[in-house]
Amino acid sequence: MNMTTKKQAEDLTQSAGQALPPITRNFAPAELVRLVYREVLPGDLAKFQGKSNLTPSGGGARDFRFRPYSKFQGIFEKLLSGRKTETRIRKGLPTATLIYTDTVTVTDATGTASTRQIEFEPPTTARDDEGRLPRLNAYGMVVPTGAVGRVFLLLYQTGNGNLFLNFATETDLRTGAWNATVARHLLDCLDEERPANHAAQGFFDLSSGESFCKSKGSI
Repeated sequence: MNMTTKKQAEDLTQSAGQALPPITRNFAPAELVRLVYREVLPGDLAKFQGKSNLTPSGGGARDFRFRPYSKFQGIFEKLLSGRKTETRIRKGLPTATLIYTDTVTVTDATGTASTRQIEFEPPTTARDDEGRLPRLNAYGMVVPTGAVGRVFLLLYQTGNGNLFLNFATETDLRTGAWNATVARHLLDCLDEERPANHAAQGFFDLSSGESFCKSKGSI
């Protein structure tokens, strides 16, 4: 995968843990291809610090879970081009497990862009319908806090194949700081009815027209 310069990364990503610069986060027509998102719940905050979740609303130590797997497997398969096989225990037995992997550009709380490895794992035996984005603490990200509203973690891909991992706040989405297509998809999903303490999550693929938002009526 081609690597971006620090300036390119800063142009395309929001600095995690900091307010957005006073410019619109727009993408040229050929740039943004697909994006997957998940809301960061209060119980998830400690995961980015390498700790277990603080409350049951987070679910899982240091992982983000995407459900149903049948919906999210395809978008992660497109986003992450690398493949590796590792042994996991499934139904009590060592099992060869296919993991999607790739290189992602992350902007940390200081505004410094760096590249990290990102992985997506298939379901475990105990949670057989949840794909996992593990080790959130490995990215050096700080979740925005304060008067920002609800917060999304975004993983998105541009036309040159590059991947970016970033946060988007509800305040920035509702005030036009992000590209209109991104804001519409995320806010429409955020406003959907769902059980309490269930994260808004979904994806959209501009190349295929496919989209999904997990809500009370979706599954």
